[in-house]
Amino acid sequence: MVFLAREPCQLVVIRGIATIVDEAHTVGTLELSLRDIQANCYGSNLNKWLGAPTGSTFLTCKAETLICLEPLIVSRGFPKSSYFHQNADNGFGSTQNIRKLEFVGTMDPCPWLVTPNAIEFQEKLGFKNKNQRQRNLVQHTRNRLVLINWLISATPKSAETSCSMIAFQVKLPIRLDLMRKFLWEKHHLEIGLNQHSRLGLLLRVSCHFFIEENEIEHLAKALLNLEQWISKCSN
Repeated sequence: MVFLAREPCQLVVIRGIATIVDEAHTVGTLELSLRDIQANCYGSNLNKWLGAPTGSTFLTCKAETLICLEPLIVSRGFPKSSYFHQNADNGFGSTQNIRKLEFVGTMDPCPWLVTPNAIEFQEKLGFKNKNQRQRNLVQHTRNRLVLINWLISATPKSAETSCSMIAFQVKLPIRLDLMRKFLWEKHHLEIGLNQHSRLGLLLRVSCHFFIEENEIEHLAKALLNLEQWISKCSN
């Protein structure tokens, strides 16, 4: 479900409290305005819904917060932190407080270099068209899976509080590991499963734009087979 980060961030900023938003699913599923959120730090990955390679991420910080950031790992060439707190240009350019986070050893820049291509591809699809397709798939998934009486929708129906994923409570006597094993070995399905302290076993379906309705039907039939499999095992 959608957690509205803007209101709490704006509420605490007047009290001098720093806010850090760590999210993974907004970019590529919802309209995002970092200026509206006003978090001190906002980080996200771009491989889930934007379609960039694994390792494509971004972190944006307010200027006063960036000065305070120090890398957890440093490698050859890392100077003293105080060296970067100066405003003057130097051999590393005029972005000293960003450069100090880049001395962490050998890294593969390929995911970052390909990210513009992923953005261009999404623009050709049309962000609104793609997101609407994903929401339609969520609704289709809800309509299909709620017909299975031991699946209880755990995701809000309203567009304001839901996005491109939908979760269900699994009201069956089965452990998470056995359910994952059954879906993969019997039906070649990889799906999100989590054990919640209050809601019990949760099944999550990610409805990316390239998912087809017949794949949702394949999942529904596999879940019905699971019910039959449990009945056989218990007899």
